[in-house]
Amino acid sequence: MKRQLYIYIYIYIERERERERERERERERERERLYMHFMSYWLSCNVRRVNCVLKELKHEEACMSKKMELLEASKQKLLGKNLESCSLEELHELEGKIEQGLRDIRVRKASQQQKLHSTLDLSTSYMLTFYKLQFHLLQEQIAQLKEKECSLIEENALMRDEVCISDGIVWQNNFIDVVGKSTEQLNST
Repeated sequence: MKRQLYIYIYIYIERERERERERERERERERERLYMHFMSYWLSCNVRRVNCVLKELKHEEACMSKKMELLEASKQKLLGKNLESCSLEELHELEGKIEQGLRDIRVRKASQQQKLHSTLDLSTSYMLTFYKLQFHLLQEQIAQLKEKECSLIEENALMRDEVCISDGIVWQNNFIDVVGKSTEQLNST
């Protein structure tokens, strides 16, 4: 009897396990069903949004094409083409627009020229200052070099006198006088 009891308990446990697995599968199917429902809802919302955006873009494109046509017609009129269909009032309006455009262009040109002149004046004054400074520096360098040249000439003369006196040669007005030396001694040195 104990054995039968174990068998019943084992069967009962196995059935419960099977029921639990079945419930788990059912929960998994429910999750998949909910996921699919959510995805279909999400897609339908996005499709609606995309359709709304497409409608807005089509409407905007139609408005832009109308504006382009109007701008093109206005451009043609401003260029003096297709004026036959214009009324006298439209012609006066076009004349006013053209005159205003010319005034704007002249004002812009004058301001650009004024900026250019002020820039050139400023750069010219900077360049003059730079060149004056550079000229002053060069004058100082020339003065220093002249002083150095004078000191070197004096030093050279002193050294020449020392060498000549020790060798017995006397310099007079850029001519050499030999004092007490024979030509053989001069050639050997």
